[in-house]
Formats: sequence, C-alpha cells, structure tokens
Amino acid sequence: MVNTIIFDIGNVLVDVLFKEHAAKCTDAPDLQMRLLKATAMSDVWDKLDKGAESEEEVIKQFIALDPEIEDIIKKSMDTRGLIRLRQETVPMILGLKKAGYKVYALSNYPKRIHEDDRQVLNFLEMMDGHILSYKEKVIKPEPEIYKLLQSRFGFKSSECVFIDDKNKNLDPADELGWNTIHYENYDQMKKELLRLGVHFEPTYE
Repeated sequence: MVNTIIFDIGNVLVDVLFKEHAAKCTDAPDLQMRLLKATAMSDVWDKLDKGAESEEEVIKQFIALDPEIEDIIKKSMDTRGLIRLRQETVPMILGLKKAGYKVYALSNYPKRIHEDDRQVLNFLEMMDGHILSYKEKVIKPEPEIYKLLQSRFGFKSSECVFIDDKNKNLDPADELGWNTIHYENYDQMKKELLRLGVHFEPTYE
C-alpha cells in the first residue's frame, strides 16, 4: 500500500518559464533561442543544479558556449519570475496530508533560482521533507540522490511513489523498487495515483 508521495518540482508542482524568461532578456527571437541553447538547454545547466562549482564558474562556461551574447547571458542570471506556482499544487499537498500520506519533494534545483523565487516554494514547508540538488551536490538521475532521500526519511520502497516529468529520472527509482509515475498533466497523474490506491481530495484553506 502506498503511503508516501514524492514529487519532482519543476513542471510538476511549478511551471518553469524558460521561454518567457528569455523574452525578458532580449526582444530578438533568434537571440532568445541562442540564450536557451547556451544555458537551460545545455549540459552545463546540470552543473548549476548540482552546485558543486561556483555560480561564477558556471556562468563562464555558459558564456564560452556563445561569447557573442555574454551580456544577455549575464542578464538572464537574474531569475526572478522564472518559476510560477501551479494552482493545484497547494490544495493537492494539503489534501494528501489530510488523507494521511507523507509528502516529499526530490528535485534538481539551482541555488540561484531558489534564492530568487524562494516564496514560490513556500509549499515545501507543508511537506514532510525535501531534497534540493544544489544543497546535496548530487542530481537526478544519479542513484545517490534517491538513496539519500530514502535513508534520510526512512520510507519503504514498495510503499512510495515518485512522480517526475522526465523518464530518465524515473529509471533509478524503478531500480530501487519505488512505484513511479511519468507526469504529463494533473488529471493523468491523479488517475495513476488512484490506480495505486492513493485517494485524496484537494483541500482549500
């Protein structure tokens, strides 16, 4: 029986508005795409999530990917407004808690975005615990971050379900014997939770 629900954050509990953010940094569509390719769409972004290198060093690596847009890349590092809380998130967390479930978050998350939009993540205080990658210096899909969550909070593999919008992040959870759901949208996720015996109603306070 599932009694523990583990959520990814980006594009599950919050919207990540990379395209809208790029448009704030430059009006030119071609430069917006170059900005995204040099930052959020690049492998270097994983280093920002992991937090093992300084932000200054990671920004240098972004710039090295497209030196001609250095000023735009630097401007984009003010990430205020990059994430937006989804309207169903808080009622869902409150509903799950009211129904007796333990609720956790396991997310790749950069320090910069956490600091710039900390108030958007106030829902973390409603949960039973969370792990943000930059604090632990390990990221999904590295198996260590899943094992860290489980050892820290002590839930059983067969009694949890992990929800993420990226299949590659579900694979290590599957290997640990966790139940998993590939998130596509809220209604689909709720139906799959119901299939696993998870019953809750959104709670509004």
